[in-house]
Amino acid sequence: MSSPATMDEDNPDSLFEICADYILSNMYECGLAYNCSSEPTMLKPNVFIPDPIGDYLVNRQVKLNRLSDNFMSLFDDHLRTKLRKLYLRHCSVTDRTLRYITRHPLMELDISACQGLTLSGLALLTQCQATLQSLDLSHSDELYDSKLNLHKLTNLRRLSLNGSNITTEYLAVTIPKLEHLVSLDLSRVDIGDLHYITPLKNTLCSLILFDSVYDPDIFEDIIYHMKNLRHLDISQTFNRPILSGDPAGKGILKEIVLNLPKLQSLDLSGTELAERVPENRPAEEVASRRKLTADEKVNNSSIPALLGLRQPLTFLGLFHTGVCSLPIIPAIRVAGSSTQEQILCAMEVYRDRLEFLMQAINALFEHIQALLLEPPQLSVKAVEYILAGLERNPGHQSLLISASAALYYLRKREYQGFHSVRLCRRIILALLDSMTAFPDDRVLQRNCCLTLYNFKKEHLSYYYERVLKNILKLCSNTDHSLQRIAIHFVNGLVSLVSGEQKVLAGKLGVILTMLKVIRNKLRQNQADDPMEVAWSTLWNVTDETPLNCEMFLDDEGMRLFTTCLERFPNSQDLKRNMLGLLGNVAEVKYLRPKLMQEQYMKIFVELLDCPEEGIEISYNAAGILSHVLSDGEKSWTISRPTRQQTMNYMFERMLKWDLTSQRNINYRSFEPLLQLLPYFDIPEAQYWAIWAMANLCTVYPQKYCQLIREEKGVDLIRKVLSTPTKYSQIHDLCSKILQLVAANPEPYEEDNAMIL
Repeated sequence: MSSPATMDEDNPDSLFEICADYILSNMYECGLAYNCSSEPTMLKPNVFIPDPIGDYLVNRQVKLNRLSDNFMSLFDDHLRTKLRKLYLRHCSVTDRTLRYITRHPLMELDISACQGLTLSGLALLTQCQATLQSLDLSHSDELYDSKLNLHKLTNLRRLSLNGSNITTEYLAVTIPKLEHLVSLDLSRVDIGDLHYITPLKNTLCSLILFDSVYDPDIFEDIIYHMKNLRHLDISQTFNRPILSGDPAGKGILKEIVLNLPKLQSLDLSGTELAERVPENRPAEEVASRRKLTADEKVNNSSIPALLGLRQPLTFLGLFHTGVCSLPIIPAIRVAGSSTQEQILCAMEVYRDRLEFLMQAINALFEHIQALLLEPPQLSVKAVEYILAGLERNPGHQSLLISASAALYYLRKREYQGFHSVRLCRRIILALLDSMTAFPDDRVLQRNCCLTLYNFKKEHLSYYYERVLKNILKLCSNTDHSLQRIAIHFVNGLVSLVSGEQKVLAGKLGVILTMLKVIRNKLRQNQADDPMEVAWSTLWNVTDETPLNCEMFLDDEGMRLFTTCLERFPNSQDLKRNMLGLLGNVAEVKYLRPKLMQEQYMKIFVELLDCPEEGIEISYNAAGILSHVLSDGEKSWTISRPTRQQTMNYMFERMLKWDLTSQRNINYRSFEPLLQLLPYFDIPEAQYWAIWAMANLCTVYPQKYCQLIREEKGVDLIRKVLSTPTKYSQIHDLCSKILQLVAANPEPYEEDNAMIL
């Protein structure tokens, strides 16, 4: 049986990628360049960056949004470095970068939407005239004039001037001289009568006129004569008279089919061309004029103007039209909004067209709200198309809102098994970038937060610090619902980590943020869910982390504890969470003296007798007292309650606990319990630790029996069993534990998923 995701998707990063990324992050340490504060960065002697390593390093920096003129100065020496294919779309570079890269034998260059470039810099492109074959100057605001000698780039095969500030006069001078062009993109450009492409009528294979402004006669005068056209795009964002309401547009589609015999791909999205029925019968006319046999033409089509095609189109764009829902469409792939296949196709082909992309993502969102994608593997494609669209259109707030909402549904449990680790990381990074870009957009923050919550620990750990920082900011949000989600999320994040990551969580502000939430709730006199979860978060983040426990005490944590107890005496969940936290504090020997105050010890003793909601509160109170008692008589510096009274009362209350009680607790280690077993002079503390292990091994035998074995607890328990004690119940519990451990030898695997 094959795995849900392809082998290629599940493969880790290649050694080449890992090494390259390390070098990019440690250029000076690796000896690639001189470590100097002043620009430019200088390549060290005897260092060579050959092709394709140079291309990878530059394009990787683009993807990481780290490309700069200073970095590009590494490639100033074209004898020791080589660049051939660069894609610098949306980069914040200036003419300096063009000066560096035009010294190289570039073959492909995308500098679309690079707003830092000027006409003087663009003029340097002619230095690559011998090698440059593909050039993308889309969305350039620079004025094109004689200084920009594009006509000298005579080896160009692909040219995109999409959305550029260019005149028809300049086009008329330049385009005819680019005799090797096979693909031309003049989208969103005033192209006039298009007469200047006539010299290319026998070579041009792809012509893209999306949202272009043109004379209506270009079809009859120019386009119908382009006999080698294989791809024609005349799609529009909004209908224009020539292609919609104007009668002149009535027969355009029929004539396109009739006059372009090699056409394989046609984009009519946003137009009404496919909705208009020609006056005559196109199939018979096409067949007679082309001398086609019945086997050579398309005989069945719900779009009459497409009857007579030599063969079904490989692609047909019908997005934002009224015909994409017709039953018979003669095309292998259709971009539309009627079916999931059409929507996914539209998302793929329109990743550079913001309006269509947003409409396609919204259509997908409506579809997956009601139905699952079938087969569910298609969710991988949907996610990849969304991520590609975000990469191509950075900083568009409305797009991010739509995309984040769709990604939330695409991370449903039914789809998660098909998402590789690499794809999950890409989703997480896109969501984090979105949250950083628009921190005040509540809808976007909510979407991203909820989507991130659907990832497992191993996915989030790669960006743990960034995730935690972003979610912590939302914990103080005035939107109650968003604040609640964020606090739950932080609680989940800190509960799934240990050691250094838990210390990091404290340093990043988890403790201070939760205490701030608690202070605000006290001012509002609310013991609601966010307050309870804030205390639960503090309980989790202080688990076996002394530094975090100390931070809690230093920020008036005990004062907030007593205030909450006084203000909300009937909130059992609040009591349980607060005492669980203080149990962690009590495990830290050097912090226990701070608990040795009469007001605190009195509270802990009183809470031993707390029968509401099971034994959790009483158990946590006994745990605090057990650790304090373990410090010996001299550490008991208060007169009331006395140490002996406390031990007697504690043992009396513990004897009433039900050993089969279900527990709302998760021990990562039994070390805090095992360290109490050698205290034979304090059997009450010893009993508490042994009872805790016996209870957990009884209720959750697989997990906790294994933990006792791993931490060498069996030997310690046997020693207690062989040592005389004044409480026979201690020996009974020891025997119980050993029996359970022997009966449960199987290893246990923990699920690290978070549940909101």
